[in-house]
Amino acid sequence: MNTFYYNVLMVTSMFSIFDPCVSYTSFQFKWLISLSWMMVMTVKFMNLDYVKLYYLVVSNFFISSSKTLLKSSYKVVSVKIVSVFTMILMCNQLSMVPFVFGPTSHLSFNSAVALSSWLAGIITMLLISFKDSVSHFVPLGSPMFLTPFLFIVEVISCLIRPVALSVRLMSNMMAGHIIIVLLSNLICSLNSYYLIPIESFIFLFELCISIVQAYVFSSLLALYYKENMMV
Repeated sequence: MNTFYYNVLMVTSMFSIFDPCVSYTSFQFKWLISLSWMMVMTVKFMNLDYVKLYYLVVSNFFISSSKTLLKSSYKVVSVKIVSVFTMILMCNQLSMVPFVFGPTSHLSFNSAVALSSWLAGIITMLLISFKDSVSHFVPLGSPMFLTPFLFIVEVISCLIRPVALSVRLMSNMMAGHIIIVLLSNLICSLNSYYLIPIESFIFLFELCISIVQAYVFSSLLALYYKENMMV
């Protein structure tokens, strides 16, 4: 029985990092997010050389990659995708700070971002070219009697895309955080301080994963927009 309670307590503690109301000494760290965000977004902090270099390299890489996906004439869509990439990137990296709530580890936040971004892109593409946007729901050369069925299948697959985007981002971010927490608990329980370099490497690896996940999320959005406008 004691082992059962210990396992339940361990699982609860492990998943408490995803609780938006985590507190320490009666101070809820969800309010620390707003303060941290204001500190990060201050002009003085953003003018630091290493911060400017970091975001300049990452942003330029994504912008250069997105040019191969979208035409230069669709500047509104390009700006939207770059904005989503920047927001996801900063949320992913802010979640790596200890005791800070990671919004991208929650399905509700990811679903809101994915659904709003996907829906805004769909509406934009429909306004730009309604005929080209709707035509891809029916594969070229399909038999006439299969057209209604294929149309329904394509519409359903299109509606599933925001769900796939949000679940993919949540699962990847949660997996990395759980591994870090498990290794931290192992180090504390066994006093195995020689494992600290391994955890440091995993932490740096998770930072890289946060960049990759922001890039994948935004690139998939760009691919969905590209399919809708048939470029």
